[in-house]
Amino acid sequence: MSCVSRALIPPRWPTDRVRLLRAAFRRKILAPRLLYETPAQSRKWLAVHRRWSPAAAARGRRLYRAAFRGIARAAPRAVRVISLGCGSGAKDRDLLEALRHRGVHAAYCPCDVSPSLVGKAAAACRRAALGGCRPLVADLAAPLAPAAFARRLNRLPFPRTPRIVLFLGMLPNFDPSRARRILRAVLRRGDLLVVSANLLPPGKLAERRVMTQYDNRETRAWLLELPRALGWPAHAETLSFRWGRASERRGPRRIEVRYRAAKHPPRLIFFSNRHTRTQLRAFVRALGARAPRLLTTTAGDEGVAWGNVRARGAARRRPSERLSRAAREALKLSIKARRRRASARSEPFRRA
Repeated sequence: MSCVSRALIPPRWPTDRVRLLRAAFRRKILAPRLLYETPAQSRKWLAVHRRWSPAAAARGRRLYRAAFRGIARAAPRAVRVISLGCGSGAKDRDLLEALRHRGVHAAYCPCDVSPSLVGKAAAACRRAALGGCRPLVADLAAPLAPAAFARRLNRLPFPRTPRIVLFLGMLPNFDPSRARRILRAVLRRGDLLVVSANLLPPGKLAERRVMTQYDNRETRAWLLELPRALGWPAHAETLSFRWGRASERRGPRRIEVRYRAAKHPPRLIFFSNRHTRTQLRAFVRALGARAPRLLTTTAGDEGVAWGNVRARGAARRRPSERLSRAAREALKLSIKARRRRASARSEPFRRA
């Protein structure tokens, strides 16, 4: 752990964690970082991931290796790999190994809210990262964190090195609009963006199968670490699992977990978005990546999409993208009408 930068971005290392947790429980939704901060939470989350995540299954590992081989074939001779939400670093290690196999000199910058997970990722990937390892602990969900993190990246040696920005497995834990804000603050023109997510295959039977990946003993043990730290009831019956939908219009469906106990109002302590193939591709395209590539597992429950960011500050959306669908159609019609009028005015001069 000595290799991990202890300075959070922005600085957040509360001395009274119980006080912070109680304040969080008074709000309707808990910050996702509260589920990963302690070593015990990290260990239990890793147990959930190994047992239930589609990415950890054999089909998921084949998917990521195929995607990383395609990325490595197109990579330049030297790159910087920036992993937002690195977790244990297992996927990052596979990418770095693919780059090393192709002779690519890769520097590695893992980032996560959990110091123990950042330490695991740095230890797992240090050998494969030929260009060195620069771990950072950051809460990217905080309001000012993405911009501060981007400034920190720009101060690293060789700031003009081509970059691969990884957002692997993070999309389910954020509302899509917030995830876009985070990535738009970090991305710059020319970056290769790689996003992965748990997908929702079509059909009612798929929904039941997906629910078993959450409503299980390992997930309950992990989520109950939070109320246990407060001395509140922490038995399996205090958690309820159900399907819901993300807050934004036409957003992905999601699994919602609420904590219910006597004398405590129900609180949403965890959610996991399940995007469709179309939604995952549209998410990457909205960040400035044209014609992104997409691979999925044969079961359709895990997907990886990647593409080069063409526009600087993919952060800024065009004015037409901020309008509703009806307003965009009206705008298109008015533009066509203006073009027809301009063409009619210039017609006499063309004949002459």
